[in-house]
Amino acid sequence: MIIEGSFTVDAPLEETWNFLIDFERMSVCMPGVEEVARVDQNSYSGKVTVKVGPIATSFQGKVIKTLEEPPHLLKAKLQGRDAKTASMVTGEFTSELSEPEASKTEVAYKFDIAIRGRLGQFGQAVILDTSRQLTDEFVACVRKRVEQPDAPADAAAPQSNLFFIALRAFFTNLWMNFKSVFNPKREDA
Repeated sequence: MIIEGSFTVDAPLEETWNFLIDFERMSVCMPGVEEVARVDQNSYSGKVTVKVGPIATSFQGKVIKTLEEPPHLLKAKLQGRDAKTASMVTGEFTSELSEPEASKTEVAYKFDIAIRGRLGQFGQAVILDTSRQLTDEFVACVRKRVEQPDAPADAAAPQSNLFFIALRAFFTNLWMNFKSVFNPKREDA
């Protein structure tokens, strides 16, 4: 399944690039990730805990940068496992940055994700339905942190990694669809 889009940051290309390639710093802007740690020059590990209604899942995952052409192109492979649900998520991420005008950066992204195991048995449309909302949350945080680097940190800032935006969207929509099967709206005549 493909998730793609773009957004603009009111900051120079180099500043935006430096923020986005710093996975530890950037992870503050993404919903759900904990324990982001650098493994080596091109690898990071992390954990995401997502609550789907009363069910909490914890994915252990890693991100490996596969191509970096500063300050314009970043590619990475991602994978995560949840032992509780016997599920696995894999994906490839591409981000391209350009400077359409002075001190403005256009960030285009494409995420190709596959979910296997128990969670993978549900439809792909569930991820797409909520990914926009989570992406909007990420973009707002990136803009604030890059455009206003001296602003105080927001205590309620989401914590995650790009790998998990689509994953969290999937879980949220999965729960909503599951709940609607058992609690359908009734139309009284």
